[in-house]
Amino acid sequence: MNVRTVFFCLVLATGFSLCGFFTRPFSVGANAQETVKVRENPEKERWEVVLKKATAQTVEDPNSIPGWMNKGIAHDRLGQYKESEAAYTKALGLQPSLLEAIDRRGSARFFQGDITGSIRDFDAYLLAKPNEKPGHWRRGIALYYAGDFNEGARQFEGYQSVDNNDVENAVWHFLCLAAKEGIPNARKKILPIGKDRRVPLMEVYSLFKDEAKEADVLQAVESVQAGPQRELAAFYAHLYLALWREINRDKPGTLKHLKEATGPYRQYEYMGEVARVHREWIEANKWPKLPEVK
Repeated sequence: MNVRTVFFCLVLATGFSLCGFFTRPFSVGANAQETVKVRENPEKERWEVVLKKATAQTVEDPNSIPGWMNKGIAHDRLGQYKESEAAYTKALGLQPSLLEAIDRRGSARFFQGDITGSIRDFDAYLLAKPNEKPGHWRRGIALYYAGDFNEGARQFEGYQSVDNNDVENAVWHFLCLAAKEGIPNARKKILPIGKDRRVPLMEVYSLFKDEAKEADVLQAVESVQAGPQRELAAFYAHLYLALWREINRDKPGTLKHLKEATGPYRQYEYMGEVARVHREWIEANKWPKLPEVK
């Protein structure tokens, strides 16, 4: 959703944020034999400084809740999710009602593949803040991976009241319905979307509506000027082409696009981590858990 990047790039009291980009020349038709070294997190050094300061703060004062929270966020931004979860748990030990820690720990658990723990934290957070439930798309994604397609669909339906111009929300809703009812029925119930300005998401929407082809999605990416925005567009294209292949029960095709989304077009924000988790699960034969649809 449009707020995904906002969530994962929050500016902390430390003054740092993470919205990186990549330097590899763009090519939608990447050679399958090409070996591309994925660029490391471009904000790695910055977040290592944050972690060092937060660690010093917790050593000086083991009861410092801001110290443990900053430590958790820094670990999170460095992809150290086990350590991030531990820091949030420590903060919660000092202040059990710290809702931000519960919510952030839910994401850290998801990124480790602990879907049950992730949903448990998200639900605990929303129990205290029920008004935020419609906008909690992260819960919906976790429900999809848990195989709870009914509740997942309801979560994404609720998000329409927050933003009805978000193609990603409509796609994840579609995925939940298609998993249990099949593509034709999901298409009949696809959520209406106004205008998502992020390239190539309107083409992705048309693909799921059966009004465009996969090539149209990739062609839209080529219309973006070379640079960080084209890299981001390519990421979106390959992530949602992967999910399209998956819902069509094409496991090799799914993995092919996920390798692009997590390789040359790697994004260091929430959906980038979703793509990584998805790829790792497929490679470990843990997913997909899609029922057979006649």
